[in-house]
Amino acid sequence: MKTNLFFLCMLSSLWAFAQRDSARLLDKNWSFALDPVGIGEKQKWFGSDFLANGWDKVEVPHSFSVDKRYHGYTGDAWYIKSFDTISLTQGHRAFVQFDAVYYKCQVWLNGKLLGTHEGGYTPFEFDITEQLTKQNVLTLKVNNAWDTTTIPGAKTNTIFEKTSSSQLFPWINYGGITRPVRIIVRPDAYVRNVKVVATPDLSKKTASLKVTAFVVNRSLKAIQADQARLVVSLANDIIPNKPTRSKNSIMSGKEGIISFDAVIKNISLWNIDDPVLYQASVVVEQDTFTTNFGIRSVEIKGTSLLLNGEPVKMGGCNRPLDHPDYGSLDPQQVLEEDFKLMKRGSMELSRLSHYPVSSELLDQADRRGILIIAEAGNWQMTPAQMSDSSMRRKFENQFREMIERDWNHPSVIAWSVGNEYQSQ
Repeated sequence: MKTNLFFLCMLSSLWAFAQRDSARLLDKNWSFALDPVGIGEKQKWFGSDFLANGWDKVEVPHSFSVDKRYHGYTGDAWYIKSFDTISLTQGHRAFVQFDAVYYKCQVWLNGKLLGTHEGGYTPFEFDITEQLTKQNVLTLKVNNAWDTTTIPGAKTNTIFEKTSSSQLFPWINYGGITRPVRIIVRPDAYVRNVKVVATPDLSKKTASLKVTAFVVNRSLKAIQADQARLVVSLANDIIPNKPTRSKNSIMSGKEGIISFDAVIKNISLWNIDDPVLYQASVVVEQDTFTTNFGIRSVEIKGTSLLLNGEPVKMGGCNRPLDHPDYGSLDPQQVLEEDFKLMKRGSMELSRLSHYPVSSELLDQADRRGILIIAEAGNWQMTPAQMSDSSMRRKFENQFREMIERDWNHPSVIAWSVGNEYQSQ
């Protein structure tokens, strides 16, 4: 009887995950145009009845900076995408999710402003349930300009650098919708994110799991934490565990946390030669959120970096998002070839970039056993910039978006708060 009940629970979990996984990718048939004199908003290019006659047809992800006609362009650009109705059953909501747009953007659906975002490398989303119609028009105004208030950007005046050179930017400001866009349908009560902290006991070959689910409850009833389920698996095999759950409730219209504590035995460690990946699935009501994670320990003793208790010595590399054909995009074939070269050259510990890399890159690092130090764009900021409260808020937001996206990747072993800033 217990086996049958567990089997039914797993079927329910897999069905819910399939529902979450049935996102609609918005990649083809976007209309694109530059707006060098800033007339788009005045002429209401965001309107659902606006006709984008003669505009370029592009696929997303897209960087207009690699188009030879627009090379070096800095300023406003517009993207328009039409799509059919989204079928929503009762008790479900729709969201549009952007993995990254460089650098600032405004987003409209059917002529109504959904919101804005600043930061060119991290994800964001909007609830579009109330704006959906039978025929929909999604519009973005994108701006890739840098100045002394952007991260990264130009420098404010300093005593240690010439005014002319302080205005130079550190790398090309590849503009556009540079990572995927998708429509996601979720139930009214859903798991927004999951954080997994796996702490191994190397002598006992066990691991303590602390799993935190961030839950949004827009249903009409409270969610009881003790009704949530945690499933841990390895290569599709369920790992036995008896988690203890938090006892709180998440009331209707609120967001809250459901936590699990569990111990798993006979663990397989994630390391650079055998990067074993586990999966954790949290089931709440009709929704399931699944994430990969690895079990490994990282510590510093003296001048040694220890991975699973063993000192590691390895080379590294930088891998800026700077490709002559793709700009800051990360096509799968380029990622695979670059990581083959890195692994072959023993470049297995890298900071890579001064900004958040793509999720696809970190997936490659997880699977191939590469150690990554993640960084969020704080490059050569001046003392005046670092002490400016608005700049600090921007950095904090971009840093948080990176960490909350990437905290379960076993390849990420450290968070860098900045590089080469002359704040002393």
